[in-house]
Amino acid sequence: MLERRIKTQKIKSGQKKLLKAWENFVLNNKSKGMHDIPVLADWEECRKLKANPLEFDYKHILSKQELDDRIIRRAEFIEVSRPHLDIIEQTLRTQTSTYAIVLADEDGYCIDLRCENRCAGSGEEMYTRLGARCTESDVGNSGIGTALRTRRPVVVEGREHYNRQYHIWTDVGAPISDPCQQLTGVLSIAVINEYASPYTLSMAVATAKAIEAELVGRAYREKIREKNNALSILEQKYKFVLNSLRRGALVANIDSIVNYCNNSAAEIMRTKPENVVGKHLKEIFQLPEHNRVISNTLLKGTGVKNYRVTTGCLGNDIEIVIDTDLVFDDEKNIIGVVAIFDSLTDLKAGRINDDSDKVKGLEVETKEGLKLLVKWNNLRHELKMEKKVFAREVLQIHPNQYYAYENGSKIPTLPNILKLAGLTQKSVEDIYSLL
Repeated sequence: MLERRIKTQKIKSGQKKLLKAWENFVLNNKSKGMHDIPVLADWEECRKLKANPLEFDYKHILSKQELDDRIIRRAEFIEVSRPHLDIIEQTLRTQTSTYAIVLADEDGYCIDLRCENRCAGSGEEMYTRLGARCTESDVGNSGIGTALRTRRPVVVEGREHYNRQYHIWTDVGAPISDPCQQLTGVLSIAVINEYASPYTLSMAVATAKAIEAELVGRAYREKIREKNNALSILEQKYKFVLNSLRRGALVANIDSIVNYCNNSAAEIMRTKPENVVGKHLKEIFQLPEHNRVISNTLLKGTGVKNYRVTTGCLGNDIEIVIDTDLVFDDEKNIIGVVAIFDSLTDLKAGRINDDSDKVKGLEVETKEGLKLLVKWNNLRHELKMEKKVFAREVLQIHPNQYYAYENGSKIPTLPNILKLAGLTQKSVEDIYSLL
């Protein structure tokens, strides 16, 4: 009680000086000798904005329909904020019954308000009202308006306010940014001067940071969901191709979680596809960090070709030769990694046929029953594409590089092989035979 009495006396002493300065500035239009007034620059800004220093002059108040529309557009922001506002309100109720907790959007409109009815009405303790715009041009410097302008946490005590109606209030404001670091709103807490506490600003700032963290978390989870959806669509698109492979095929998302495993991969690993899907790559392949070839493709942003490695795999030791490549969505964002591999362990044991003696090219039956050697040029003709179009759209290379592919000295990336297989309705094994 004694501490509060001493604090109140100090506030009254400082507020008397501020009141005299405010009267000189507002009523007498004098600012000389006021260099020690910390809010002088804010008052000058309010004067430039033609804010009313004597009465509430809400220039912009939303209709019910306009307010509802604005709330709907900011539904996620409000939803994330409300549990935090509940906690602040519970805390303030233990200290005073006269308070206002305001959530304002990036334009300064009050879109959520917690207070006693008298603080949102028309009496002497009115602070604001739902749907009102609370920028500095509307109500002078305040926890909302000044935080919006400066984009920094602020405290405005009693007669530091430009608007006389706010002189009984001490309010704080903390700006809130969205995941793109754009201002999305302000959290303001106001109490009657007698109950002002230095901890109120800390509470507002901590709450604003908590709201920002939740918004970032939601955005990240949504981004992961979108990428996984894109990867799932890609898997469905090429599933018939991957399933036809005699080589093992794994597809993992950007978090190295396996989304797809074909039957050949499961056989190589001596397991079933369902025992692989959903696991992290490091749970499947027991490799030292520098040798985690699939995960490192994501980290380094580049794939490998014919990488030979011996690894523990779900309790079995196997030797594999592996190709990896990145998977992109339509906007060229990395959404995962695909790995195609053969078991050298099985090859040495004679459990699979060695295709290394096959010549480049593939014998296929024509409609007339004749056999011919299919090369890139034949595939281009099957698609009825000009060389430039084939190079850009199928091989995704510069047209000048096409001849290197046609002569067999260049190998396209794995996604392009999958794309080519889909376009020609040939199996990936057939396409690989050309390599």
